[in-house]
Amino acid sequence: MSKFRFKPQAPETAEDQGPDVFAERQELERSLKRSNYAIDKGLLRLRKQWRLSQTQMGKLMGVSLRTYRFYEQGERSVPSEAVKELLITTDCDLEELFTGKPSVVAPEKAEALLQHYDRVQDELLSIHSNLKIDEVRRLARVYIAVSDAEQPIDLTKVSYIYDAMFRGDSGDFE
Repeated sequence: MSKFRFKPQAPETAEDQGPDVFAERQELERSLKRSNYAIDKGLLRLRKQWRLSQTQMGKLMGVSLRTYRFYEQGERSVPSEAVKELLITTDCDLEELFTGKPSVVAPEKAEALLQHYDRVQDELLSIHSNLKIDEVRRLARVYIAVSDAEQPIDLTKVSYIYDAMFRGDSGDFE
């Protein structure tokens, strides 16, 4: 009967596995993560869920039908501006876009956010009556995403957000 000095063990580190095996394993893991968070799949899923045509979905994102088709088919990267436009014009959030599941917010936090949203809308309407209601809603949604519900409304910050969303310059409200 022969005696072995060591027992063969499965490799556990990158050095034990060798660089090729370890790199392949990492790439496979990255690939699986990418497929779980693929924006093209999210766009298709949301479009079907909302029962929209590709043309309608493209309009929501501010792009042409052809461009939207490239996004949905994964042939072109979706720029952040198009994602931002989709999030602003719909009630979708990033988690829902990427995973298909809306983010879960605790009921008390949801209530505080809704109250904050209402306060921002009321403030905007009282001070800037020239704004259209859809502009007020879009602006309020973006503002509450970047502000603290416990703090007073920062009209300077609101003005900057308005300029970035609707004007593209840094002027004040008219």
